[in-house]
Amino acid sequence: LGLEGVTLTLLVNSENEAKASAADLIAYQLESAGLAVQVERLPFEDFTAALAAGTFDLYLGETVLTADFDLAPLLSSAGSLNYGGWTASAADSLLSVLHAAPEEEKPRAAADLFAYLEQQTPIAPLLFKNGSVLTQWGRVSGLDPIRGNVFCHLENWTVS
Repeated sequence: LGLEGVTLTLLVNSENEAKASAADLIAYQLESAGLAVQVERLPFEDFTAALAAGTFDLYLGETVLTADFDLAPLLSSAGSLNYGGWTASAADSLLSVLHAAPEEEKPRAAADLFAYLEQQTPIAPLLFKNGSVLTQWGRVSGLDPIRGNVFCHLENWTVS
């Protein structure tokens, strides 16, 4: 890849001990593979500023997707979470097709997008966690899930 003699900068939020430890492990593994990596631990405000400025080679971060699992913020050329500035007109086109597809065509459109991403791989997800509440329509009232706690205010739920 032409990275001999180049030191890669891996950004991580210093305020999150788990992520900082994970960044050290990632750097260790990359160095074991022959790459030079400098972990740059920054307070959250500086971390997000560095992401916005693009002053990094790699970063360890967290993204919470919307309920519709829209990947456009991460993968579109103009995506608000596309900190690496990755651009691919084919990905933009496939994202547009997926968004515009009628419900019965969405699985095929998603498969096309994912097949493309499998070849291009602009991001490397390390963990996927799904915090969802699924129920039959009208079965549960009083649901008030929040990010990070789908059982928020469980005492107010009514099951019918």
